[in-house]
Amino acid sequence: MPGLGTSFGRGGATTAQQDLANADCILIEGSSMAEAHPVGFRWVMKAKEQGATIIHVDPRFSRTSALADIWVPIRVGSDIVFLGGLINHLIEYELYFREYVVHYTNASCILSDEYRDPEDNGDGYFSGWNPEKRAYEGDSWLYKGGDLSRPQRDLTLQDPQCVFQKLKRHFSRYTPEMVEKVCGIPPDLFHKVAHALAAASGPERTAAVCYAVGWTQHSKGVQIIRAAAILQLLLGNIGRPGGGILALRGHASIQGSTDIPTLYDILPGYLSMPRKGDETLQHYFDKYTKKTGLWAHYPEYMVSTLKAYYGKRATAQNNFGYGWLPKLTGNHSFFEYLYDILDGKMDGMFLMGQNPAIGAPNARLQRTALAKLKWLVVREMVETESANFWCESPEIERGELKTEEIETEVFFFPAAGHAEKEGAFTNTQRLLQWRQKAIDPPGDCRSDAWFMHHLSLRLIAKARASNDPLDEPLRALNWWYPEDHLGDPQMEAVLAEINGWYTDPQSQADGVVFGLDRDGRPHHGPQLNGFGELKADGSTACGCWIYSGVLGRDGVNKANSRKSRDYLGHGWGFAWPSDRRIIYNRASARPDGRPWSERKKLVWWDSEKWTGIDVPGFVKGKSPDFEPEVGAEGLDAIPGDAPFILHEDGLGWLFVPKGLKDGPLPTHYEPLESPVSNALYARNTNPAENWFARQENRFAPPGDPRFPYVLTTYRLTEHHTAGGMSRFLSHLSELQPEMFAEISPELARELKIKNGDYICIVSLRAAIEARALVSRRIRPLQLNGKTLHQVAVPYHFGTAGLVRGGAANDLLTISGEPNVTIMEAKALTCNIVPGRLPRGPAFAEFLNKYAPQTGPMILHPEEPLVSRGKSGGGHAMEGKE
Repeated sequence: MPGLGTSFGRGGATTAQQDLANADCILIEGSSMAEAHPVGFRWVMKAKEQGATIIHVDPRFSRTSALADIWVPIRVGSDIVFLGGLINHLIEYELYFREYVVHYTNASCILSDEYRDPEDNGDGYFSGWNPEKRAYEGDSWLYKGGDLSRPQRDLTLQDPQCVFQKLKRHFSRYTPEMVEKVCGIPPDLFHKVAHALAAASGPERTAAVCYAVGWTQHSKGVQIIRAAAILQLLLGNIGRPGGGILALRGHASIQGSTDIPTLYDILPGYLSMPRKGDETLQHYFDKYTKKTGLWAHYPEYMVSTLKAYYGKRATAQNNFGYGWLPKLTGNHSFFEYLYDILDGKMDGMFLMGQNPAIGAPNARLQRTALAKLKWLVVREMVETESANFWCESPEIERGELKTEEIETEVFFFPAAGHAEKEGAFTNTQRLLQWRQKAIDPPGDCRSDAWFMHHLSLRLIAKARASNDPLDEPLRALNWWYPEDHLGDPQMEAVLAEINGWYTDPQSQADGVVFGLDRDGRPHHGPQLNGFGELKADGSTACGCWIYSGVLGRDGVNKANSRKSRDYLGHGWGFAWPSDRRIIYNRASARPDGRPWSERKKLVWWDSEKWTGIDVPGFVKGKSPDFEPEVGAEGLDAIPGDAPFILHEDGLGWLFVPKGLKDGPLPTHYEPLESPVSNALYARNTNPAENWFARQENRFAPPGDPRFPYVLTTYRLTEHHTAGGMSRFLSHLSELQPEMFAEISPELARELKIKNGDYICIVSLRAAIEARALVSRRIRPLQLNGKTLHQVAVPYHFGTAGLVRGGAANDLLTISGEPNVTIMEAKALTCNIVPGRLPRGPAFAEFLNKYAPQTGPMILHPEEPLVSRGKSGGGHAMEGKE
């Protein structure tokens, strides 16, 4: 996310987990870290033992809250108002770290005269909004003059067009009173948090922020995290020990699956996927290569990636195979595929490590879609709901689907567990760690790598037997990997390709040549030592430039290193980039290169070079007083006191002049379903949101009396995501044996519900059954003089396994945050009906009573009627598709 202090896209954590122990204050919001990330939470406890203040902001009082010094209950979906209130507090009382802000952020940069803020007219829109396209366009967010590399600056921060003044005005209405009105947080509790954070700022002190999917799974999730980035930049906490922002990733390698993506719109290392119109490699470079900063080396990264894909077939004459890469024509997210399946436009699908039958939003619709496929491949260790939907789903039990009428042919492939395969995981702090195989998988179980390897070999063989030009990209693939005794590709060979090498097997460079190809011949030259060696002439190949260095010229697999030599963990695994544990650590030193303080020193200038405890994130020999020449490019254009080298100006972005689809500053919009209207702007919801509107995916309008309660989902320690790795295990099933919903004693009395009673939770999409957990852990909030109740449910249950229960995701909507197309799973509306959920055909009558399934799709009155196009952005109102 461009303003996070990193342009590495969706998940680059800026700090090491163990560095949390150096924090003087830790704000945890959007996560119950003690329950969902208990191993990492030990460093929070270490910080607390050393005197740090721990703050937990969450609608539920959880184990994290119990161990925190301050618990702040909040209405889900209102985080930007709370964080904006903290930003306003720091500016109003001049509590920000001024020297850091002036020198290291774009606070002083002068904006275009065309820029308009939502505060200018209160309608909730920035300048550049095109209502017909439902998108922002134009250059009004740019710096004055349009040059991001050499911005005009006012270091006094007084110019009315400078970022600081715009930031000040933008958040001026985010007052403690507004925080109470929107979030339900009393002013005295708000001030307690503000004072704790402000006290942990300056040369001697730092604070850290930790978040998880409680921030990301919103219709403005990227902007929530942007607000945290602004807060941390104002406090001077990015790039410093005990500071930063830690994205707590859910799976063992979620970070790895965005670095080397399973996502449709980016290539490895956060390179942009080409789009329709990017027809030539030069056009692609012209579009994405920056004149200054690290992204000036885009050609080196991209050409090396193409050489990894296509090997010798990628030549300068054919633009290194760029024409073989597919080009995006629109939104190709999973949600678009779902609608294509529903509309009969897709025949088959592979599911690997995914269980959309209960793990995806509007899961009831997901199961309906699976029944329309011609074939479905499911690779799993157990028979999940996505494998048996055709015979055991709720829709079969109710008669909505009939097994004999479902023509989907399901192929169930047994998969290997994590102890039955080797390879590298990338954890929540960007740390690659190697996993050895403990035992061969039993029977016909095989690893994901085995499956993809042999599927690829078969497809490539079919393509080579074909003369169809459409098959040329498959024929061109450089699929060289040697195999082990089971036919698995050797995973160190895969890691070697990810790291990168010189492409010429006869290269004169010294170092290890890793492996032979499948014919026993040298496949490539020596390994690269880091991304600084990458070239744009085809002489280097690299599967993911940010990982380069993990298996270098010495042939040592650094992901497999297990001898930590300092508190940051150097010598244990490999953190990208360049084994740097804290990104942008040049900011840990003053502009003149001296540490901000002895207590918080990390890297510093020793009169000849940058040195320190961490690997310096700066050109090693560039002095702090270095001033680039006019016309300089790449890193040569970054001054010696500009730590954020991925940005063209070298500055941390309080204001994002380019790159986001929903605004340069975080702005409060209500969730797509909300009990209230927006108290700050005339616009209720994020304008650029993808609604994926459809009759089966409707949204309740603001304040709909049929759904008076706020609904949120969360994770249990004892179960994992959709339950495929936990609900089939007896010991974990015994610990959490049944679906439940947490409600407050006040709501229970109002609805005459006792602890343990059966209740039905109803949304406009579905209804599920759960046991009531009546608990003071979740409490009513007062919003503008009215009582608001929140309901919290775990999302791990389904119809397969040893323990079963209603799937929380049945209740959710399918929607897409504008930047990353993530659904809004943490803030919806619902109703609670005491008693058991009717079964069989009676379910439809029950659902229609409390959530009519027919009639007009009445959404928010601020939108016109729009049909859903291929972009997935439709948002209908008072009409049918």
